[in-house]
Amino acid sequence: MYRKNFSPLRCLLALIISLGAVVAMSPAATAEIEPQPRNADGVVGVATGTQSEPVRTSVWAIEQIGDTVYVGGKFTQVTNGAGTENQPFLAAFSASTGRWIPGFRPSVNNSVNALDVSPDGSTLFVGGDFTTVNGQNQRVFAALDPTTGATKSFAGRVTSGSSVRGLDVQGGFVYLVGTFFQLNSGGASTTVNSAARISLNTGRHDPNWAPNISGGRAWDIAASSNADRVYMTGFFSTVNGQDKPGGFAAVSASTGDNIVGTQPFRTNTNRDYAQAVEVHNGLVWVGGSEHYVYVMNESDLGLKVFHLSNRTGDFQDLEVVGNRVYAGCHCRVGTNLYTRFDDVIPFPASSSDLAQADDVGTSNWVVAFDATTGLQVDSFNPLVRSTGPGVWAIHGAPDGCLWIGGTLHRSNEQPVDNVVRMCDGDGGPGPGSDTERPSTPGAARVTDSGSGYVDLAWNGSTDNVAVTGYTVFNSANNSELFSSSNAFGRLNAPDGTYNVYVRAFDAAGNLSWRSGVRQLTITSGGPADTQRPSPPGAPRIVGSGNGFVDLQWTSGTDNVGVVGHRLYDLNTGSLLIDVTGTTARLTLADGTYRVYAKAYDAAGNESWRSGTRTVTIN
Repeated sequence: MYRKNFSPLRCLLALIISLGAVVAMSPAATAEIEPQPRNADGVVGVATGTQSEPVRTSVWAIEQIGDTVYVGGKFTQVTNGAGTENQPFLAAFSASTGRWIPGFRPSVNNSVNALDVSPDGSTLFVGGDFTTVNGQNQRVFAALDPTTGATKSFAGRVTSGSSVRGLDVQGGFVYLVGTFFQLNSGGASTTVNSAARISLNTGRHDPNWAPNISGGRAWDIAASSNADRVYMTGFFSTVNGQDKPGGFAAVSASTGDNIVGTQPFRTNTNRDYAQAVEVHNGLVWVGGSEHYVYVMNESDLGLKVFHLSNRTGDFQDLEVVGNRVYAGCHCRVGTNLYTRFDDVIPFPASSSDLAQADDVGTSNWVVAFDATTGLQVDSFNPLVRSTGPGVWAIHGAPDGCLWIGGTLHRSNEQPVDNVVRMCDGDGGPGPGSDTERPSTPGAARVTDSGSGYVDLAWNGSTDNVAVTGYTVFNSANNSELFSSSNAFGRLNAPDGTYNVYVRAFDAAGNLSWRSGVRQLTITSGGPADTQRPSPPGAPRIVGSGNGFVDLQWTSGTDNVGVVGHRLYDLNTGSLLIDVTGTTARLTLADGTYRVYAKAYDAAGNESWRSGTRTVTIN
């Protein structure tokens, strides 16, 4: 059982580095996921003498089999908040109660950096800096029984190297990357270069897949289920003898050879490393430094969306959950997240660089993106708090909950211990029997303005009983700006720029999840127009001839008024033509162009881009 052996130093450490869980809430289709803490078991401590020594975070990895959530990292003990029990580097917790499972007691002698599971749930794969598991020689990679923690017989063993940093189970193999140089299968040793794969059926190393990583260590790996490709990130400089700027590489899943004929990975800084990679639904996601999430089309590895967290916030982990991609970072509360479609944003970024961004949002230790469009999900902004290292582990549970881990120490302003579970909810308890939240209202939009005020409106909410009213908040400090019984109202405020969101409430005091955030400006002469027009329709071909093509599209709309449209070439990002109407004749050099439109207003606000149209001029 737990021993009450907290010293003042341990108490301080437990406050700074933590793990927590929350009550699983009944699902509600309109609700956003947010942390709801309760007393639960967790982990404390940060071991020294690891490959990842400069990063002082306790948790590196989270995985799940059935009702058991496995947590791996550099921690030294589990805790119930009052006492501790020695269980370093790898521990198991109940997904439904959050309590430590003492029957799972593997003995690992150094940091656990990566976890993954076999498709049938019979094996927990573990990668790290360790050299022994359960008292036996087991260098940096092991297969464990997920119930008892016992070491399973697995032919593939790493016999030379110091770390496994990334694991991915895909297509009948478990893929490994890190810093290791020799594998042994059934007595036969094979030289490798920091990347390898082992058959799930035979447990043997596959020597035919042999990418050669050099110039630094590999950090993460993701094998595609859609294409014959494996993607790797890290601090390396070359793969198979070819320079890999930015620490990103795409290799064949059949041979390990470099993929050719794709667009180069475009870095935004001289700090060339990437820390996380995911592949899903035809898109490749990469997170790294300086402070970016890079979204590419898998077909040609061309840029789809680029996000920059300015000025802090390397992205450190990525996880696909349903139609979202969650990204963990050390992007502190209120850090701006800049989005651009047609180019990367350099770092350090100048004011002119940032002015080229297509959108500006905010981040808070973990950020949600739409897995199809690559755009940020503004409504996801959980109230969690962390120290410097931030979030290094994300796991999407089958019950719809999201687990995040790193150096988290508060959730909804209550202490937690390192990992927070967030779930879809139907609201907290209110007076009487009504405990259901209203649905999420729409983001506020400006409908009118004047000296020292703006009039706002938003799409209303629904409720199982009735919506009583709405409150508009300032997202900078979550302070209330005003309340209204209707889905509109006037904001009177001092001159300045405000990022606002809306929450609905009912008579029982249940608050909805928050709306998306909208930026607005108030001045004594009336607020500046900062609202984008809506995207126009995709251009369509209405005529063509020798050296030209005629295009037409439906106009975007705007709160003040659209004054023109610009057509761009997606391949080069160049402006093709600027017109006041919704038709244009393109007279260009012979070639094929991928054309999209953007609307703009008199204040210079430009819409998101339309869909694209491929046109050929000859």
